[in-house]
Amino acid sequence: MDKTVISKKDLASRWGCSTKAVEEREHMGLLKRCRGLPNVMYRMKEVYELEGLDEKDRRVISPFEYHQAVIRAENAEEKVKELRCKMARLAVIINGEMADEAERKVEA
Repeated sequence: MDKTVISKKDLASRWGCSTKAVEEREHMGLLKRCRGLPNVMYRMKEVYELEGLDEKDRRVISPFEYHQAVIRAENAEEKVKELRCKMARLAVIINGEMADEAERKVEA
């Protein structure tokens, strides 16, 4: 079952920031503290809204899933670089062929 609230410490960890940064967001009015709880807690609904997540995006991924996503992104970047190099080589070949054809037309 999904959590409905999150502690300040866990939220700071989730966002990769300090608890002070979470407090600053609270003071700016971006977050509202849940009242009546023994610890400082925030509603996950508000956290999701701040993160810009849709309902389907709310599932928290594991560190393993995150690592796999990073690896896939790095591999995709390498593939893009490789394809750009191939396209550049093809452009050089095509330009050379076009220049040769233009020369043949001029000579004819």
